[in-house]
Amino acid sequence: MTTPPELPAIRHERHFGDRVMRCFAERPADTWALFERALARSAGRDALVAGADRMTWRQLADEAESVAAGLLQAGVRPGDRVGLLMGNRAEFVIALAGLLRLGAITVPLGTRLQTPELAYILGHCGAVALLHDPEIAERLPDPAELPALRWRWTDAPRSADPGRIAALPARPAVREEDTAFILYTSGTTGRPKGAMLTHLNVVHSVMHFRFAMGLGPQDRSVLAVPASHVTGLVAIILTLWDAGGSVVLMPEFKAPAFI
Repeated sequence: MTTPPELPAIRHERHFGDRVMRCFAERPADTWALFERALARSAGRDALVAGADRMTWRQLADEAESVAAGLLQAGVRPGDRVGLLMGNRAEFVIALAGLLRLGAITVPLGTRLQTPELAYILGHCGAVALLHDPEIAERLPDPAELPALRWRWTDAPRSADPGRIAALPARPAVREEDTAFILYTSGTTGRPKGAMLTHLNVVHSVMHFRFAMGLGPQDRSVLAVPASHVTGLVAIILTLWDAGGSVVLMPEFKAPAFI
């Protein structure tokens, strides 16, 4: 068994007002910086594996740029909240990367949510757009219920114009304490609560996972839990971004296939 590397230097910092926290002294500036670092180290390596299909980090970066340009062209702006209602497929990760590149706030949603739950969450977070799997369309709330939700797409919009992609503005300045994701609780004892995960939260979580498990560019992780849950999103997808490794997608957990 490989011995995990020693944790890097930690120092006390003040965040969120007067809260003193133990933080990594050196860390990526935000969640998108995790992706950029993986691209720099692992451009030609697999980023995603979905059955017989594979996508390198360079290919994923190109897709993310195209999606970011397409979203911006459609009218989505940095800081907007966008629902991501997709299962464990490459399009989820591509859309996630595109939203982070744009500087939008991603709101991952479980694909088993029903119409009333979707209506509440999308209205509560003020989502302006929703990316969803085609088969979920019949469960979506009536447009009249969500006047702020201006766009609904079955796949993330892309720009096919190389000039427009090349002219995509630099990613807007994002502070560590800004919200990166909003994950909703199950709401078993009341209405679901939107947990706002900041870039500072996420970066520290994935660094702990990576160092505790000794992960690197040579490693792969099977995504058998929902990508929209905190384990799938942070502990697997984003942790492998930090490691520069690859994520193997399982549409749903089946024990024989997993083994």
